[in-house]
Amino acid sequence: MTAPHEQATTAETGEAGASGASASVPAARTGVPQPSAPPELDFKGRPHRLAMEDVTLWEMARRIPQALAQTARLAWSVDRRMVITIMVCQLLSGIGTFVMLTSVSHALGPLLGADDPRAGLKAAWPALSTAVVAMAGGAAAWILADWATRRLNPQIAAAADLTMIDLHMRVELSAYDQEGFKDASQAAEIGSMRAVDLADDAKTLTQGLVQLVSATSVLTSLHPLLLVVLVLSVVPRGLGGVIAARIDYRVHDRTLSARNVRSMMRGG
Repeated sequence: MTAPHEQATTAETGEAGASGASASVPAARTGVPQPSAPPELDFKGRPHRLAMEDVTLWEMARRIPQALAQTARLAWSVDRRMVITIMVCQLLSGIGTFVMLTSVSHALGPLLGADDPRAGLKAAWPALSTAVVAMAGGAAAWILADWATRRLNPQIAAAADLTMIDLHMRVELSAYDQEGFKDASQAAEIGSMRAVDLADDAKTLTQGLVQLVSATSVLTSLHPLLLVVLVLSVVPRGLGGVIAARIDYRVHDRTLSARNVRSMMRGG
């Protein structure tokens, strides 16, 4: 026979053991080692990337002509017909913008100065018709330029990729073991992958410059103060683009080591 106090002690011991066993399960689960963060590797290109983070708007503007010339040479070597199409269409689009703004400025006088709205609309109708035709022509030219750019982009990407492969095939095998070769090779590979956006970015930039020149010429002829208004409307967009580019660059730089580790794990 077991004493009552012994039965109570046995029950308490069993409950404690059961609770200890149940508590050991979460402890075992939480004790599983978690993967550590990938180490931040010190690449040779890090000083260049850090310098790019602090680049100013003026330094970016100073490098634009060189980047456009390099893109133009690459595109010209790939497909001259598409390059000529893009340039002509951008010029026509700028002319259409100039004609449209000029016609609208001529139509404002009769519309605002006439006592009878019908008479004012009748007097401004030729200028308004010209503005509509010019706007439609400029839009058609822009669409054609975009079509030519989309045909040119894959060819530029293929040419850049083949150039990178050809350069890698020419180097000696011992170069692959030299310090810094892997970083330079990776930089070249990233550049060839982003070459697909070269023509599109160049087209967007030149298109914006053409439209800006057209608008500047028309607004200056109306009143010089309108040029100040135009500048105040353009500068914030430029600063916003620079800030967005810096953020993208920092994200790319901070995640470079993690991407390399994931690539090696997938490749292994």
